[in-house]
Amino acid sequence: MQNHAHSKFEGLIVWQRARKLAADVYRFVKDSSIANDFPFRDQIQRAAISITANIAEGAERDNRNEYAYFLRIAKASAGELRSHLILACDIGLCPTPAALRLQDEISQIGRMLGALIQRQT
Repeated sequence: MQNHAHSKFEGLIVWQRARKLAADVYRFVKDSSIANDFPFRDQIQRAAISITANIAEGAERDNRNEYAYFLRIAKASAGELRSHLILACDIGLCPTPAALRLQDEISQIGRMLGALIQRQT
């Protein structure tokens, strides 16, 4: 990972993990049969990107309620991503062990987001 001057979101462990997750999801999709299902691939990638983007957008707001709102969207995107990966395995588009590892990381990120939301409200 590159070093950037930290603003509000780069220092957040949950954002750092979500950033790594998004990169891992892109590699996972590229190396699986999901890559050939363009609409599904796009949905999966958009959900992964949405997690990091919404954490960043919320953190850059100067309002706790707005921050919590964007964290909720990020958490919802994590749920969407997890659901997509479960379905992808159900229909034989991806290797299950790798998908399970991603699903576990998504669940952990979701729990971290939930705790961060609680601290904002």
